[in-house]
Amino acid sequence: MPYGFVPVRVPGGHPTPNSMSDYRIADDYATNIIRGDVVAQHTDGTLIRSTASLFMVGVFWGVEYQSSVTGEVIFDSQWPAAQSIATGTIAKAYVYDDPNTIFKAEADQDSTALAQTDVGALVDITTTAGNTTVKRSGMGIDSSTVGTGSGGNFKLLNSAELEQEYTSASTVMDVYVLPNEHRNKAAVDGI
Repeated sequence: MPYGFVPVRVPGGHPTPNSMSDYRIADDYATNIIRGDVVAQHTDGTLIRSTASLFMVGVFWGVEYQSSVTGEVIFDSQWPAAQSIATGTIAKAYVYDDPNTIFKAEADQDSTALAQTDVGALVDITTTAGNTTVKRSGMGIDSSTVGTGSGGNFKLLNSAELEQEYTSASTVMDVYVLPNEHRNKAAVDGI
């Protein structure tokens, strides 16, 4: 089962990035956002769960809001769909938004298996809903979208499997990826 996107490092070998930026989520936004989900910006400036057709802001890592029911301040790894927040407050999402952050994610390897020859190619995300009970993202890499032209949410950097091996079709695998279609940098073509 996919687990979303996990920040690993930035190019040059620096350890896991530890700085996030905060963004607003609209009161009553009707879609779950779970730690590890790729997020984008809505036309009103608030954060939304991304799709393969949107340029990303980054990867959601948590949220802080005040409950409209209890008045309690909640810190959580997921935004529950249609959550109502206290009047006069905002929902603040924490996002890894550095476009140079390298992420680890699961490639579905469904009908097309990624291979060493695909390193540098572009891939899109899968947007499967996550598991809200265990707060686990359902997003990952859609291996069938691998391509060398323009367009692709992420650039494939390498296998994240032991010995940097690649698996066959129908056998999921972990990969390292770098944001490509990101609002804070120009997208590039795959190689």
